[in-house]
Amino acid sequence: SLVEVALNQLSNWAEVGSEWNFGHKLDLLKAEKFFSENETEAAASSYESAIRGAKKHCFINEEALACERAGMFHLHNGSMDEARKYLGIAKQLYSDWGAKRKVNDVGALLKEM
Repeated sequence: SLVEVALNQLSNWAEVGSEWNFGHKLDLLKAEKFFSENETEAAASSYESAIRGAKKHCFINEEALACERAGMFHLHNGSMDEARKYLGIAKQLYSDWGAKRKVNDVGALLKEM
């Protein structure tokens, strides 16, 4: 599948000395795959890894995206407090990055909750 091809490619890139650049992207893709397969614990863990990796290596835009996706994951699973937490962090990170449209989009979602 296309997802498996992408997972393999990101894994290869991460293994050949670019873990700092690709590790969190790999974790986020794994999280999305686990989410789509209803593997809740693995998805939650992979979102956390993606967030930590992006933060560690100062990829603020990708940290924001990982937080947003983690928030959507928790919203889907009925964990409203966790969803609000991650979406709130995503909104702040998008603001720090200067992505005004994303700030508005995530803000609107938070208001609907």
